[in-house]
Amino acid sequence: MARLTATAVDRARPEKKPYKLADGGSMYLLVHPSGSKYWRYDYSFDGKRKTYALGVYPDTSLASARKAHLQARESLASGTDPGGVRKSAKLTQQTAVVSRINYLHRKSCTDLIPRFPHLLVAPALAPQFSSNAAPIRVSGHHS
Repeated sequence: MARLTATAVDRARPEKKPYKLADGGSMYLLVHPSGSKYWRYDYSFDGKRKTYALGVYPDTSLASARKAHLQARESLASGTDPGGVRKSAKLTQQTAVVSRINYLHRKSCTDLIPRFPHLLVAPALAPQFSSNAAPIRVSGHHS
């Protein structure tokens, strides 16, 4: 099978239905009717067929897509799902963001407690601890 050339990739034109231009090793360029072009790699892991996104043309060149394809194949050869590695990295990043948000929330609550101690007490007991505490109204929320 002949491998793709940069010229062939550039000249690929949209058709009524998406189509694939094979590069070899289960890597291909998927051309959509809108004209967008996506590098993809089809593989199997644990008996399931999967597709790995290598990039979007022209942001990802043919040479870059081939490098990403080679890395994915090496990952697969070592027994690791290349898609799973990406999902794991994304989950780790999302977990870090959530941890940071939780930290900032706890910090802001800790800063507010000395100024508004009645917020820590159950509403039924609040009058015993803070006789001049007025209910706090937050715009947009109704009780």
